Amino acid sequence: MDGKNDLLTRLQSLMAAFDEEAWVALANRGLLRRARKDLETGTAPRLLDAPPDLIRVAVDPYVVEMDARGPAAARCTCPAPGCCQHILAACLHLAATGNPEGIEEVKENKPAIEDSPPPKPSKSPKAVEPKKTDGLQALQTLLEQTVTLGFSHPDSSWVQRMRGLSLQCRVEGWPRAALEANAWATELERLLERKATSDVGRLFAASAGLYALAESLMCQGNDAPPELVGSFRTVYDSQGALGLLGLGAYPWETDSGHLGVTALFWCPEREQVFSWSDSRPRAQRGRFTPVNAYAQAVPWGGGHGLKSLLGQRFELVGATANLDRRLGSSQNCRISKPPAPPIRADLPPALTQWAELRNRPRANGLRRGSPLDGVVRLRPEQWGEPVFDEFTQSLLLPLRDTDGDTLHLVLPHTPWTKAGVEQIERATFLRGVDSLIGFPASDESGFFPVGWLRCGKRIEFRSLYFPDNHSPQPGTRTPPPAWRSTLIHLETPENTTDLSDPLDVMMAQIGEALERAVLEGTAPVLDPVILQTLEKAGAQRFAKALHQPHTPRHLLVLRYLLDSRN
Repeated sequence: MDGKNDLLTRLQSLMAAFDEEAWVALANRGLLRRARKDLETGTAPRLLDAPPDLIRVAVDPYVVEMDARGPAAARCTCPAPGCCQHILAACLHLAATGNPEGIEEVKENKPAIEDSPPPKPSKSPKAVEPKKTDGLQALQTLLEQTVTLGFSHPDSSWVQRMRGLSLQCRVEGWPRAALEANAWATELERLLERKATSDVGRLFAASAGLYALAESLMCQGNDAPPELVGSFRTVYDSQGALGLLGLGAYPWETDSGHLGVTALFWCPEREQVFSWSDSRPRAQRGRFTPVNAYAQAVPWGGGHGLKSLLGQRFELVGATANLDRRLGSSQNCRISKPPAPPIRADLPPALTQWAELRNRPRANGLRRGSPLDGVVRLRPEQWGEPVFDEFTQSLLLPLRDTDGDTLHLVLPHTPWTKAGVEQIERATFLRGVDSLIGFPASDESGFFPVGWLRCGKRIEFRSLYFPDNHSPQPGTRTPPPAWRSTLIHLETPENTTDLSDPLDVMMAQIGEALERAVLEGTAPVLDPVILQTLEKAGAQRFAKALHQPHTPRHLLVLRYLLDSRN
């Protein structure tokens, strides 16, 4: 078969595997509906002559061109930007027609006797066809190209190419790779738009993780574990009856426009944290806000609202949860008895030494742990004075442990966290009585608070972000000014806790050198002292790897190895 027919066959096979969700992801449901209507009522699309590396389809009065990158990179001569109804119509036509040459051969070889008995089916077991890995290979190639050119000169075409590969991975049956490729494209978009939330280091780490995932999936093929293959739909497994304690709730908003509220629950019997969330995308928000959801949501049967479960112990019968311990809201889930105040034995253990945070469970390599593994309860030995840093638009509160180490509470100021910022600024925290429930920030820069717990003569849970229901008693601090006009320079205490162990400091320096290299598309420059220290510490193979020629693949693998340290 010549090159052109080979390309046509591959594209037809690719699009024939599209399900409804894949077609909608390519454009939107409205355009898909219009394209199908055009095929039913208009002139059928037809193939035109084209070079071997290109497919041209006439969708009167326009022409659609497509190369090996597939429908995500297709072009149309109509004035509409992006994926139009003509591209969709051409793709739907290709998916439906299959290989014309193959069809003709079947017709020519059809037996002359129509009523001849059909052949008996074979009893031998059908061999499992290996899953395609074309998308994974192309994904690795694109990542190597981005590292070669450098992230300081990003190309906007990388976004569309990666989204196209995400769709191809979805069709080939690699859901996790498809989702992570789409997330990579979103991160690059932030960098191209120069948003404050963009981060080259995070993009490099995502590149290395995605590269390693593609490598692992290609090596294991059909034998890849479900955790690496992934799933497009979250599976909620039965948990039976769970005894839960409401720890707190917090609002959030993503860069993509999703707005929501998440509540955390502690299960004393399992010594695990579970969560429940409610959210809306930007286009479907309506009157939804985290405040309204917190006040009005009824997660499970039994008639108890979310806000009434804060600081209460209850039993959830028929509970379901996914692998990340996110609780479902199926019709069979209900609260069996009225919630009751907890006793001290129901509370999660309190950390009084911040060094213990280093030993918390972490994901290792490509295996992802639950994000809820990082939720802890901190009981400081000494509470510092809150300071609002206008440069980062965050509230900082120093927390000192029994060893004298300092960890900063870091609370970014947003319309949804404003109440929490002001409440912490006004509060008077009591030594040995008050504690905070939260989790380390994703970049290990500080501690994000979710709830405030006071264990005096009685146990009191206080909402930080929704104070109308559980407002704390006013402290002695004066209210913060409504408008802050000066930048504040903060001096970091000498004894500040690093959530990483000492070896992570040296690894971070190596990571910074690699990051500078991919930023400019150059070879990394490493401190010889670091390499000598690694060799003396017994990491000769890793030190040797740092000495090797730094190809794009080598840089991605090195970054993955750095991020995989547990």
